[in-house]
Amino acid sequence: VDGNVTINGNITLANGAFLGIVASGNISVNPTVGNAIAKANPTSADANLTGAFFANGNFTGGTTGSQTDKQLVIYGSVAADAELNGAGKVNAQRDLGIQNSVSPGVAFIWNPFLILNAPQPFTDAVMDWKEVAP
Repeated sequence: VDGNVTINGNITLANGAFLGIVASGNISVNPTVGNAIAKANPTSADANLTGAFFANGNFTGGTTGSQTDKQLVIYGSVAADAELNGAGKVNAQRDLGIQNSVSPGVAFIWNPFLILNAPQPFTDAVMDWKEVAP
C-alpha cells in the first residue's frame, strides 16, 4: 500500500492462506479491535489479527487512552521501519489498567504457517553483493 493502513476489524485466515500487508507509511490498529476479556496466556485461537504486517513507518496497536483497552492478540509478524532508516517503530500502546500486571496488552504469537504459505516474493532472500578492492 502506498500510504497508511488502518485496521478496523479482526483479520482471520483460512488454513493454507497467507496475508501480508506492506505499507509505505504507518499501520494502525483501531482500539476497538481486540478481546474484552484479557488472558494471561492467549493462544492462536484468541487472535484478532493473523498475518504479516510490515510498515515503513510505525506500527501502532491503538489505545483509548483511558486504561480500558482491549487485549490485542497478533498471530503472525509485525515490523516497522522496513527500510531501516529510523523512520518507524512498533508501539503496542494498549493499556489494560489493573490487568497489566497479569496479562499483556498486546500478545505476539509466532505463526510458522506464514513462512510455509508465503508467496515467492516474500520468501526470496534479498542480497546485494559487491566486490571491493583489498
